[in-house]
Amino acid sequence: MIQTVAISRQRGSGGSYVGRSVAERLGYRFIDRDMLRVASEYLRTSDATEKVQPVGSWWSRLGQTFAFGAPDSASYVPPQTDEAYEGELFDIEKKIISEIVEGQIAAEPTVIVGRATAQTLRGRAGVLTVFIHAPEAWRIEREQQVHEITDRAAALRSVHDSDRARARFVKALAGVDWTDMRNYDLTVDTAAIGFDAAADVIVRAAAARFERRALGDHAT
Repeated sequence: MIQTVAISRQRGSGGSYVGRSVAERLGYRFIDRDMLRVASEYLRTSDATEKVQPVGSWWSRLGQTFAFGAPDSASYVPPQTDEAYEGELFDIEKKIISEIVEGQIAAEPTVIVGRATAQTLRGRAGVLTVFIHAPEAWRIEREQQVHEITDRAAALRSVHDSDRARARFVKALAGVDWTDMRNYDLTVDTAAIGFDAAADVIVRAAAARFERRALGDHAT
């Protein structure tokens, strides 16, 4: 059974950073929105003959796009955009996510951040869904720090625009309220406990959930 931690997060809550930390601690592969976008672009522009090859053939050629990286200050790069694209590119992206979770792509445990994976994968065996959030004022301050935005009003617009875009995207794709805590296995407030503690909580939750799944499968 492939194990997947699917994380949804509010902009400025540190969700991508925490996701990388969780992947590092669990020894899982890490994939975020930017990586999925690169992979989708790669497949869209690949030759038709390559697209019909076994999944592993083109996946292995993506190389460092999906390389594991520790979330320290030197290597961590925050997501660049909240663009919600559609059409062929998004269809390819959905196929990639499905094949990752179903084990058709280099079967190994994975942490996926963003792209409504937490909503669309909820309830599937071997998947832990997580929502990482924080108070708006805290997120605005972090948005200023991470993206070096001196104008607080600009940071506020960035956070509000992201919240609206993600709400629309998740609603259209999964038909659920993005911020409804009932739609997740676990929710974590990073402003309340910090990034390290948030990663610790998710790691412990993943271990407990996957152990329970394994015991259930064994019992049947």
